[in-house]
Amino acid sequence: MNFGESSTVNRLPLNLLDNHFGKNAHPFSDLRIASVLKPYSGKVPKDFKSMGVHVFSAEESDESDGSSERLSVFTLSQDEKYINTHNCMGVLRFRDKESEQSVLLQIKSRFDEGGDKQFFLTYLLNKVFGGCFTDDPVPSDPDSMWDILVAFIFRRQLQHACEVGLFKQYRKFAHNNLRYRGKFNLDEHLKLNMPFLGKIAYTTKDITFDNPVNHLIRHAMAKINKKWPWLLAGDNELVSLRHEFEQNTPSWQQGDAISCIHKKENASPIKHPFFADYYEPLRKLALSILHDEGASLYDSRENEVEGIIFDGAWLWEEYIATILPLGFTHCHWGKEGMKVFESEEYTLYPDFWYKEKRIVFDTKYKRVNNRREDIHQVLAYMFLANSNCGGLIYPPDGKACTPEIKDQDPRMICRTEKDSTEWHDIVFGSGINPDKQAMEKAETSLQKYIDTLIRER
Repeated sequence: MNFGESSTVNRLPLNLLDNHFGKNAHPFSDLRIASVLKPYSGKVPKDFKSMGVHVFSAEESDESDGSSERLSVFTLSQDEKYINTHNCMGVLRFRDKESEQSVLLQIKSRFDEGGDKQFFLTYLLNKVFGGCFTDDPVPSDPDSMWDILVAFIFRRQLQHACEVGLFKQYRKFAHNNLRYRGKFNLDEHLKLNMPFLGKIAYTTKDITFDNPVNHLIRHAMAKINKKWPWLLAGDNELVSLRHEFEQNTPSWQQGDAISCIHKKENASPIKHPFFADYYEPLRKLALSILHDEGASLYDSRENEVEGIIFDGAWLWEEYIATILPLGFTHCHWGKEGMKVFESEEYTLYPDFWYKEKRIVFDTKYKRVNNRREDIHQVLAYMFLANSNCGGLIYPPDGKACTPEIKDQDPRMICRTEKDSTEWHDIVFGSGINPDKQAMEKAETSLQKYIDTLIRER
């Protein structure tokens, strides 16, 4: 797979880990890489989103803390010999129009450090984006990683499309029978019905599910089902939607992917106000999935960057939201929050808040260090919630441990004049390069630990 590039483009690979900066920055010596990446150094996820990159991160309001260096996808050092990575991971392809030089940048999770297989990232993507679980990790090579990340996003967007049903589109149909309606087709009538035997050739314009866009999406689903059958399983609504596609596209043919890709309906953006938000992303993703059938969003060479970006903090928080017990509110920016003053102008948003039990937790996609500001942040949440139980939930720290049996009990008691306040540093214990079984064990352990906290209150 070559992201739709011609064979004449010289592509330079660059494989990195997230959150390697300062003394731990990644060195590189190829000046060609620096020249291609320099225009994008310091740009934050929303900048890449405006360029057409698929971005999954916290809301833009969450990023408005003035710390662009920490929030940027990557930055080059002043001497352009080192590249700093931050919280984002994924695959990006950059192309310089003038030199025709291309850089394929892959940023993996540092919690998969030390191994070729990305078990940690695979597990989080499965939980957040859905699909039946598999022991096959996300591939480490950038091309294959791109393929499966696009497939994960396609599945998520397909779930959104369930909300509005199948895409409907007007199509022109040719007829030659006795049931005349629509527009008379003189040329076809003279070809088919001379001498006249009663039939009339005519065309109609009808709204139908059996259209090129749905054919394109069905081709993409067929390819995903062939390569990763587990990815489109495990969701009843999604399975039902797949059956609807199959039943309502009778003219779809498995072998006509190339002709379907190049139909004008699939080359133009979907602008229908009811369907655009749901099916235009699906159209683009389907073209990306079918790249090796001849499809490319970038044949025009107008786009200089393409790819997929995941904010590690967003992905970790979304994953924890899938495993915490009922009762916890997953606070989103601008919706659920804690008013600091009577005015709504200043509101704080903890990641997770159990109002009845007065428990507050925040997630941090980092190792357990340099946490002074994090503690202050959660203590502010606890003060506003009148809570006497709170803490932080971290990803694996590289030690084989679970919340119950880690070296140091995660429960620390903060004495106050009125009562005792419990602070919990919970490290998601799954060892080094955790596979599916290790993650499931640690997940169960975390759930039991949280359940115990709830029962005690």
